[in-house]
Amino acid sequence: MPWKIGLIGTGNVAAFLAREITQDPQNNLFVKGSNHDKTKAFCALYACEVLQEHHGIDFYLVAVQNDAINHVIEELPTNRPVFVCAGFHRSNLPHIGYLYPLQSIHINRMPRLEEVPFLIDARGEQATLGARFLSSIGATAHLVTAEERLHSHLAAVFINNFGYFILKSGLELGAQKLAIETFFPLLQKTVENAAAHEDLQTGPARRNDRSMMEEQLQMMEAIDPSMAELYRHISQLIIQKHHEL
Repeated sequence: MPWKIGLIGTGNVAAFLAREITQDPQNNLFVKGSNHDKTKAFCALYACEVLQEHHGIDFYLVAVQNDAINHVIEELPTNRPVFVCAGFHRSNLPHIGYLYPLQSIHINRMPRLEEVPFLIDARGEQATLGARFLSSIGATAHLVTAEERLHSHLAAVFINNFGYFILKSGLELGAQKLAIETFFPLLQKTVENAAAHEDLQTGPARRNDRSMMEEQLQMMEAIDPSMAELYRHISQLIIQKHHEL
């Protein structure tokens, strides 16, 4: 069925949602952003309209930064379902549910829809509505509780945000001496091993090789003292897990 959707936000997640919703020309998407010119450009790019009135909207998608969510919710009608597209937010209001895309989404490198599992955290008919909407655009959905959604976002911070920082730092360090592509097979294998059920941790901390760690710490102190501290802390966590039982 065609939808009439109000989308609040013009950032990364909003752009991803707009791209997928407007794949079906029968859907009507109305967008509201904090910057009028940016919102107009967004609507021109994704063939949608600026949200000016709330009459006839089937439901709202709120895709804004966490510190703006509560303010946005207060300005929306309470007689229409509202889905917040955030992993770590709480609300007990009866018309608020959550459609959380469990994926790293950046406007410059947006994932394919099949790469994005959505977590539906909503009550009764609103959960059914969320599932129908996601099914209509061809998305994969999982019905979860609020606790499961919050926990999943915390896990995603470690996997994606912290993982990206460490992997990017390692690649930049390696690229100081070798072509960055040299490390791509290691990067691929690291992800494969992390996804495996068995413990495949390797390295000097796993072996508790104190002399190697001390020498590498000295090297890192000369390159980047803050990263040396990260090396020291993570190594100690690995040692505690595998050797200090």
